[in-house]
Amino acid sequence: MNISVLLKVCCVIFFLLPCGVIAQTSNKLIDRDQCSSIMGKGANLVGVQNYQGKCEGNAVPPVLDRNGIITFHIKKGRKGTKDRSELADVKRRLQFNKAYCIKASIKIPKNSDITKSFFYVLQFWQGGGYPPFAGVRINRNSSHQAVLIARSKKNDKGNIVAKMDFSSGNWMDITMRIKVGSDRHGEIIVWNNGYKVADWRGKIGYANSNELKKFYRMKFGIYKGSEPKKDFIVLMKNVSIEKILN
Repeated sequence: MNISVLLKVCCVIFFLLPCGVIAQTSNKLIDRDQCSSIMGKGANLVGVQNYQGKCEGNAVPPVLDRNGIITFHIKKGRKGTKDRSELADVKRRLQFNKAYCIKASIKIPKNSDITKSFFYVLQFWQGGGYPPFAGVRINRNSSHQAVLIARSKKNDKGNIVAKMDFSSGNWMDITMRIKVGSDRHGEIIVWNNGYKVADWRGKIGYANSNELKKFYRMKFGIYKGSEPKKDFIVLMKNVSIEKILN
């Protein structure tokens, strides 16, 4: 195969990719024992991309193993108001009218309990007091069934963009292209394990709110209401976010 043909093949493959492939990332978790309700005090992931830790309630601080797998665990314990074991990209301000590529591999072990409520394992949020305007959410009365939702109003339940099933106990490689407009219109395209499962356009975000910042951020892990008699576990690896061409 000559060089010109090879270049054409490479270009075709590049443009067929959703927005890159799931890439191995090299990170380390520092000050894990200092993780608290103060964002960034401990359990901070540093390396290729940096995320700050936050722990509340019955949360076990995130654990990073030698294979790059992050374990988020809410253990049985005392009843409180909320449990949180999370990592957040707080230094990066995601802009409206810009497109981003998010990649994450997610696995929920089969022994993770059924929640009577629901909780997010990956979300985009704009500020306190408002629910995330998009995110992967474990369904109520489920342990492994989830949906990716999008909303544009504070009290809106959200539109279902895609359904996700983690019941196999295997890794799911998720790639997402998201663009949130300043006019509260946007788009989300989703690939699970390389297969396109959603190409959604509609209202999303709180860009017109005077109560919130004019940018948004991403976080992942477990954030939920207290269920003190249950254990919840989520495994994640190769989480990244990059700005791409619109």
